[in-house]
Amino acid sequence: MIKKTLLAATFAALPFLANAQGYWVYLQSARHTGMGHVGVGLRPDASSIFMNPGSTSLMEKNSISAGVSFISAKTAFQQSGTTANGTAHPVETNNNPISTPFYLYGVWGPKGEGLASKFKFGLGVYTPFGSSVDWGTSWSGRAALSSISLRSICIQPTVSFKITDNFGIGAGFVYSVGGVNLQRVARTGFSPNPATEGLAELDGAANGMGFNVGIFYQPIKQVSFGISYRSQIDMTVDNGTATMNNIGSVSPLFPTTSFKATLPLPAIASFGVGVYVNEKLTLSGELNYGAWSAYDALKINYGVQGTGWVNINSPRNYSDNFVFRVGGEYKLMENLDVRLGYAYAITPVPNGSMTPETPDANRNNFFAGASYRIGESLRIDAALQLVNVDARTDTNTETNIRGTYKTNATVGALGVAYSF
Repeated sequence: MIKKTLLAATFAALPFLANAQGYWVYLQSARHTGMGHVGVGLRPDASSIFMNPGSTSLMEKNSISAGVSFISAKTAFQQSGTTANGTAHPVETNNNPISTPFYLYGVWGPKGEGLASKFKFGLGVYTPFGSSVDWGTSWSGRAALSSISLRSICIQPTVSFKITDNFGIGAGFVYSVGGVNLQRVARTGFSPNPATEGLAELDGAANGMGFNVGIFYQPIKQVSFGISYRSQIDMTVDNGTATMNNIGSVSPLFPTTSFKATLPLPAIASFGVGVYVNEKLTLSGELNYGAWSAYDALKINYGVQGTGWVNINSPRNYSDNFVFRVGGEYKLMENLDVRLGYAYAITPVPNGSMTPETPDANRNNFFAGASYRIGESLRIDAALQLVNVDARTDTNTETNIRGTYKTNATVGALGVAYSF
């Protein structure tokens, strides 16, 4: 009984994974990032495999595209209250590595006339969820989190069908693979003996399956509409490894063991509209709805030798959320397009659920980008995103950590697209 209780107390506060706006990373096209990452309701390119597979069938040419983003994010934390000598607690910051989500798309379809020419086939490989957070092992919240690293890669074969010249539907099967490594400082010891600080670690590979469907319609030359739906994917760890290191006299109670866990990557529904003002100016708006309420609890099962499985149910109680996006693209020169965008995101993390790996709040996102075309086939894209997350003070109901979090991030994106 003591062993099971101590194991639960040691790991109960461990998060599973997280990132900006929950743990959703919306950086699947350098071109669209430059204009607020709108794209569901716009005329298609290869990134439509992710944005809206329904529009892919309306592409006039076959295409491939690839790109990578570079995320630099910093969070400052100040614990509430005062120190023992009556002064305010110091401001602490994390030291996160640069995250590099990427994408790769290819779209192909037979040309000519007839039924076959109405199909487009595609393959997308991209990273819509992920995180890299490092608070170190000496900050005040180290008992909740020291570091986290999440890797999630989605592979999506896609088929799209052109019903008419201005109406298309499409669907893709999504297989997601990845892994997670989480570490936190575990404090053990019994009065009057001094406490010992060791390192608790979870490490495991995860996988899951889902789908992506979409519809695209352009009733007139000046306006187009799109709807897409990405299903929930339950990422499952079946045989992860849980270890405790350097925890002194209680080490025999915590041998290396296995764990199982499932975490939902939430369903995302999107509606977008494109307005083609003239030959040079395109405007777009988009609404994303995230079904984050699927993440009601973090459930982890630990295998304990001689006692079976220890089941930990850690409440999260996330809420469904909305993200509002607007953007524009202007043909400045014959071979140069420039873009601007803005997005406002409502956090899905409720009061009481703020954790060091999800120091989330409502946020303003500002975007700018450009594309340079070489000939008729090659396009080079670049984009910049600035993320300003509102300062937020909260008390976590499990760890009782209370303080104010403030996060800012800068994202750079580069991409290349080739049509043939």
